Amino acid sequence: MEYKIDDISDLLSGVHVISDNEDGDGWFFSQDLTTDYVPARLSLNESLTGDVNGARIILISAPGAVGKSVLARELSNKTGSIYLDLSKASSIAGNYVIGGLANKDILSAWNSGTVGLIIDSLDEARLRVTQDSFEDFLLDVSKVSKRNKNPIIIFGRVGIIEEAWLILSENYNINCPVFDIDFFNESEATDFIEKNLLGLSESQRQEYKHLSSSLSVHSRVYKNSIRGVVDELKEISGAESTRFFGYAPVLEAVSKVIGTIKNPSKILEEMKDILSGEMLLSICKAVLSREQGKLTQQLPEKFDSTKESLYSIDEQLDRLACRLFNLPPIDSMSMLSGDLIALYNNAVESMLPQHPFLDGTGRKVASSVFEACILSYALMSDNKIISNAAKNYCLLGVSTPNPFLFDFFVESGGEHGNSMINSSYIGILFDSALSKLKINDSATLIVNDDEDMRLNVEFIISNSNDEDPREIEFTSDGYSPIDLPPGLDTTLT
Repeated sequence: MEYKIDDISDLLSGVHVISDNEDGDGWFFSQDLTTDYVPARLSLNESLTGDVNGARIILISAPGAVGKSVLARELSNKTGSIYLDLSKASSIAGNYVIGGLANKDILSAWNSGTVGLIIDSLDEARLRVTQDSFEDFLLDVSKVSKRNKNPIIIFGRVGIIEEAWLILSENYNINCPVFDIDFFNESEATDFIEKNLLGLSESQRQEYKHLSSSLSVHSRVYKNSIRGVVDELKEISGAESTRFFGYAPVLEAVSKVIGTIKNPSKILEEMKDILSGEMLLSICKAVLSREQGKLTQQLPEKFDSTKESLYSIDEQLDRLACRLFNLPPIDSMSMLSGDLIALYNNAVESMLPQHPFLDGTGRKVASSVFEACILSYALMSDNKIISNAAKNYCLLGVSTPNPFLFDFFVESGGEHGNSMINSSYIGILFDSALSKLKINDSATLIVNDDEDMRLNVEFIISNSNDEDPREIEFTSDGYSPIDLPPGLDTTLT
């Protein structure tokens, strides 16, 4: 059964707005209904569930970047409930919630059942506390929930919500229902981009100055073009489509590019050209940068001097590669003193399994686009253990040929001014290029040696819609044999 925000709001129908308290320390009493909110769909988790009617605590989960905080804030806005953002709280432990209600002088109102409470960012708060403190916090929540007829609603990433459900169920005998937030579908993605464009049109940025009048005059053209762009994103995403184009950061990035196109009739045509390695790689890096901020913001002050270097894009890709290839984590914490390494690693191990690049199991990639980002980085890694594992992952048929790997590899190499290629990767990259071809497209691989015994490698990608083929050249030292993935039948010239 599908649920919407209104179904959850109905459970808080007896709540009254608290209008005389100021926001602060993660406690938000102000209401600010938005006009650009795209309602999320929720589904009841049948394996981790309790009775919704009469529930004292309701847990809502989703992978990173799916929109938990946006939904939590909107639910607070709609119902008048307090919004408690744990990512902005100094710490959590026993008596945190009941102490907060008392300090805000609303404990009596809570006991009377006129106050509602939405708790967000459970996973981020968990990074800062010990297991005992976390369990004490949940005990406090369970006790406070029994004082009020309205359910306390808690948001967090999948793993931490599952842990919270287990603690509440086994330790405190509270069998609470769990809802999962679904990824955006095509209709919701279209709506999301349209509303983002409206927001951009109201900004003062120079690149969007044309947008307000253009949206007004050409509204139907925009609607049709955006629908076409979403269809293109869906095709790019493949079998796991919603796990890529259903992510808000992906749609936000696409919205910003569409907003800069001054001729609305050219949107779909230009976006088809743009939705390739360069833009997809930039989207991936935006997601990685977001994750870095999510983790480092929760580290204590003793990490302040090293925060900018921690959980970097490269470190995340190293760690994700190790998980994907079943390798032990790479030690990259030389900048940390011994007493901080264990604390940092505990925080990372709590966060990494719920990374947006991974599916709910924490062991598999969420989409081919994110897989290509990890693979291209790993193949070019200076760490031979990682690069060899990536090569074997591709050559041994662990997954089908990734259609984005070739573009990501080319773009990543170009960023670093690197035109060198390990000759054992030639077949892997050609296999990727072939897997992306459409009807009437073609790909040619030419490998020649020169007088220095180096290999000159040329990939020629011909698109039926392009006048000129795309030619990508590499050089190789030729030390390694050219390995061909399973099923790749080609002739090298």
